[in-house]
Amino acid sequence: MVNHKNFKASLFILQHAINNNYKKEDLLNRTLRLVIPKIEPPYVNYVNFSNSEVVRRGYGPGVVIEILKELSRRLNLTYEMIPYREGQWGSLENGNWSGAFGMMYRKEADILGGGAIMKYDRSLIADLTFPFQYAPTAMLIRSPEKFSDNTWLIVTAPFTWEFSMIQSVWIFYSVTLQQRGPVQPRSWTCRVLLSLWWMGSLTLWGTFTGALIALFAINKTTMPFYKWPLADCYGRNYHDKNEYDKGVEYILTNANYVLFGPEDTIKYWVAADCRLKKINEGILPTYLSIPFAKNSEYSTYASNL
Repeated sequence: MVNHKNFKASLFILQHAINNNYKKEDLLNRTLRLVIPKIEPPYVNYVNFSNSEVVRRGYGPGVVIEILKELSRRLNLTYEMIPYREGQWGSLENGNWSGAFGMMYRKEADILGGGAIMKYDRSLIADLTFPFQYAPTAMLIRSPEKFSDNTWLIVTAPFTWEFSMIQSVWIFYSVTLQQRGPVQPRSWTCRVLLSLWWMGSLTLWGTFTGALIALFAINKTTMPFYKWPLADCYGRNYHDKNEYDKGVEYILTNANYVLFGPEDTIKYWVAADCRLKKINEGILPTYLSIPFAKNSEYSTYASNL
């Protein structure tokens, strides 16, 4: 069970010191150096601040870019894009910061445009704004083989010889509601299968009591890796390095691996590739914020947007 009191205490430690003594007039009409660590949907879909690009693409630039656009609109700011191609947030190694946070530590950037995980070591070198999103860590696996998670397709498969897939599903749906379908099967295979479905639906309607509801409420989905020996099951965490492309390709070619990452990012990959599957339960909750330079005059204002 999640302890929300501990979450609030951790958030207080990681967030930058609140400074309400600034004057809005002093924040106007400036140019800030912006570094985009990586294209990371849904937080950064693409880097373009014009409204015409939204119309052309048909979708927005992402949550973080929208926040930065609103900040620019209110304060009349201009962003200077700093080239960055490493594609990593960076970490503290042997006393030196690498990646995008390394640039901020060396005072080469004023803002890191992305959803950064709030961590104590990062809060020492940057102002982490109030989190714009709470993101549990999710697990991504390669989708099971055919029919293993779509068992209903086995039932409708014989009907595809005589009817289309939509007609097959519609026949089973009408039987479940105890309604006569618009068309009836002619082959004995389909007739027997449909008769069994009629008997099953009648039994279901007659015995759907409270005990049966409680029984059906239990999630009996068995994920593939639950069957694997513990020694053969591995996990890789691409959460910090943001190497999601490499991580996804790795689990697509290695069935015994699990990819950990922000839940929204995992959902994006599941929607984009039908070969992937997200495990339902979220773990390791984290907060996402936008890093500003240490003691920045804009961090408190951005937190209050």
